[in-house]
Amino acid sequence: MTLAADLPALARAVRRSDRPGRRTALSLSLPLTGFLLVAFFLPIAFLLAAAIKNPETRQVLPETLVAMQDWDGVGLPPDAVFAAFHDDLVRAQAERTAAMLGKRLNYELSGSRSAVVAASRLAAKTPAESFRAELLQSARIWTEPAIWQVIQRNGSAQTSYYLLAALDLTRDAEGKITRADPDQAIFLSVLGRTLLIAGMVTLGTLLLGYPVAYVLTLAPRNVASLMLLMVLLPLWTSLLVRTTAWVALLQTDGIMGSDAGECRILR
Repeated sequence: MTLAADLPALARAVRRSDRPGRRTALSLSLPLTGFLLVAFFLPIAFLLAAAIKNPETRQVLPETLVAMQDWDGVGLPPDAVFAAFHDDLVRAQAERTAAMLGKRLNYELSGSRSAVVAASRLAAKTPAESFRAELLQSARIWTEPAIWQVIQRNGSAQTSYYLLAALDLTRDAEGKITRADPDQAIFLSVLGRTLLIAGMVTLGTLLLGYPVAYVLTLAPRNVASLMLLMVLLPLWTSLLVRTTAWVALLQTDGIMGSDAGECRILR
């Protein structure tokens, strides 16, 4: 009865004796946690937020987008759109933002950048009344609905273009999601290779990490603290230093490069 009554007190004493070791382990892992948060998760969050931003068309062609709200996307837009387009391009020429718009539209329709820049110069020296005729004669791209559809499609502040492009997808003239052309479909293969390498690294880390963690739980406190410090120390090393070390190890004429190259491990 006495032994059974002392078991809870013994368990509490054991937990109290383990607290300093837990605090030490936690204090050693806090810098790593902060490093992962600042250097890994926050940049990913910022990149994902930037991947859906689409401010260029709304910034450069605000009046044109308003005039295009009633356009059904068939044929050329009405005269009111050309008039608004003229006014927007005159302002873009003065503010030097036409190239920015052309660059954005060129992502989806090749040839848009030079066409937009030339159109802004034309608008600056052409009256609004004759701008439509002059624009349609200046370049063939303006006589086709495709570029006007691209402008209308980019009237939203958010876009799925960049995320779709990362998956080798695009939108056709009707707005449907389709596969990108084979000569432009490069991201999925890169993504697959990246995930394969990441999976191999993760598996190797697990195979190495679990035995080390098991030894840490069995080692004396002083030895375990030293081992944990040795595990975390490389993570505090400068990324440039680590990269240089890997290059020295894995380059073709490096310490491991020649032998590994024969086995095609690094190819």
